[in-house]
Amino acid sequence: MLGVQRAFQVSGARAAMVTLWPVDDAATQRLVLEFYRNWWDRGMDKVTALQAAQLAMLRGRLNCPDHALVAAAGGPALADPRARGVRRPDVPSDYRHPYYWAGFVLSGDWR
Repeated sequence: MLGVQRAFQVSGARAAMVTLWPVDDAATQRLVLEFYRNWWDRGMDKVTALQAAQLAMLRGRLNCPDHALVAAAGGPALADPRARGVRRPDVPSDYRHPYYWAGFVLSGDWR
């Protein structure tokens, strides 16, 4: 993990958002979109934008993974993560569980 962070910094990135554990793709998409909305559209600094996106997930505003849409986009094997052997909390209706949002941190110049 540190090697990836270092590689981004050496290549010129001032900051990188990284995860501390493997993350859910659909939840990550919602979190990152909200992060960029907060940072670019709402003018928040990066750390505040990430915190606001995480709070939005915790409070259920970026909610409801639609397994039907996931299945349609990627096939029936993606409809139920447990069918793929992926261990995750049993939170079928939303992304409020910290598993989905708490693993994201900013590295580098987070201002």
